[in-house]
Amino acid sequence: MRWGVRRARALAFVVALALMAGAPRAVHADDTAEAGALFASGNQHLQAATRLRGERRTRELEAALADYVASLRIVRSRNVLFNASLAAELLERREDAFNYLFEYVGVAGLSESDRAEGTRRLDALRPHVAVLAITSAPSGAEVWIDRRDLAARGRTPLEYAVSAGDHRVWLRASGYRDAEVQVAATVGTTTPVSATLEGAPASVQVLAPPDVRLTLDGEPIAAGAHVEIAPGTHVARLEPEGAAPIERRFEVLPGAAPMVIDLATAAAGLARREGALLVVTSEPAARVMVDGLVVGGGTAVRAPVTSGAHEIVVEADGHLPYTTRHTFATGDRRALRVSLAPQRGDSLLAPRIVMGVAGGLSTIAVATTAIGWFVADERWDSAHTEENADEVEAWAYAAYTAWGVAAAVIATEIVLLIADGRSDEESVGELVVAPVPVEGGAVLSVGGRL
Repeated sequence: MRWGVRRARALAFVVALALMAGAPRAVHADDTAEAGALFASGNQHLQAATRLRGERRTRELEAALADYVASLRIVRSRNVLFNASLAAELLERREDAFNYLFEYVGVAGLSESDRAEGTRRLDALRPHVAVLAITSAPSGAEVWIDRRDLAARGRTPLEYAVSAGDHRVWLRASGYRDAEVQVAATVGTTTPVSATLEGAPASVQVLAPPDVRLTLDGEPIAAGAHVEIAPGTHVARLEPEGAAPIERRFEVLPGAAPMVIDLATAAAGLARREGALLVVTSEPAARVMVDGLVVGGGTAVRAPVTSGAHEIVVEADGHLPYTTRHTFATGDRRALRVSLAPQRGDSLLAPRIVMGVAGGLSTIAVATTAIGWFVADERWDSAHTEENADEVEAWAYAAYTAWGVAAAVIATEIVLLIADGRSDEESVGELVVAPVPVEGGAVLSVGGRL
């Protein structure tokens, strides 16, 4: 369908203006001479077409459009875009005309009057074409329509005229996964096409000590491992025992280069700020506790400690525990040498039992002999007979013997009491109790070494 004589005359007038205004602005200073020559050639064909009719006119318009397209492959010039849209519209290639015009009105530095004229012509073409209004998040994505083997049609946001029917649209942006959209286009309608691009993951390596718990966004990971994570904000967290956690928040951009998060340096600095305790003992089975927690065992135990006061206990089976308190400053390091004293049993229990029995018996003996001696003495006072004299002498001897034994028992108890008070020392000594014969009887001898 042709647009009529009025439309053709209006386009001829616009072509004349374009040829007059476009020629001086064929190329910019940085454009190549080849692009300028192609633009000039296209203008000659377009000017010739305005004076011709029929097939000769069509051939000149096609030649003009071909030169403009070749020039655009070298430099995307706004003048070339505008003249290419004129040639395409005169050839009734309305989709091409719309697409050249859309690019033209988006050129930076275009005057307000030129932009308004280009927008007016776009609006005049809309009822005759099917337009896809393509947007993306993020914007600036490259757009392909129907064929990915050709050059991209532009970048979002983009309006692009297509033939009526079904179409496939692909979008690509650096750092994001490609997106594909199926859409049906209708002549006279602007169909919105929108896509949210998913950010491509990035590789992250977290450096940290291997023996400390390490998490990334709350999930445990191995120190030094390479992890693929989605774009966004992430948190790497190191949790050393006895110290505050170390956190590092970082942002991953879509498609970012591999990243390295270093927590090892911070952990090393933390270790230098901690105090340290070394406990040396002579007992292989010794256990060392700090504030009630076992931190190690053996003859040499090393343990980190935080600043402040701490209770240190060293213990071993069969030995008396050693307890002390120390106050550590930041980074303080101390060594303790501990000699555990053996834990003695009650080695004086048996002698004390024997002495207890002996004390009881000697008390009875003293009382009995004293009474017997008193009774015999009364008999001697009433009758001085040889028999009564012998009885008094016998009871007196028995009483002296009982008193001697009682004195020996008392002395032994005193010795045992002193020895018991020194039971925690290295040596208690020895005790010797033995009877010693003398003329007319015997005495009880008590001796020893303390």
